[in-house]
Amino acid sequence: MSEIRQALASGVRSYLPKDTSAEDAKLAIRALLKNDRYLPDESRLSELAPRNSQAESFLSPRQLEIMQLLAQGLSNKEIATILGITEGTIRVHLSAIFKAIKVSNRTEATLWYLLRQKRLVS
Repeated sequence: MSEIRQALASGVRSYLPKDTSAEDAKLAIRALLKNDRYLPDESRLSELAPRNSQAESFLSPRQLEIMQLLAQGLSNKEIATILGITEGTIRVHLSAIFKAIKVSNRTEATLWYLLRQKRLVS
């Protein structure tokens, strides 16, 4: 299991365990054909995620603030207005966030954030 954690921490975007059901394999193939990420269901994610996966260990307080607003579905312009900064600054922050958490878009970043919030509450 440590190899899987290491791979995910190194930026592996998808993982399909040997014991994956046929239905999950179909979902994985569909996701990969769309160039999306595939990971096992949420109950398995907790087994696979890097141990040090709390958002606070990856992001600055400002980046966490931006992630919270992003997770609410707000646009860059709306986030910039709320925080009193420019849209360009939001784009710079988002780029840094994507790099830090090894995702490539807003949807993946939001999913990453929401999964960690759920883990922190559970």
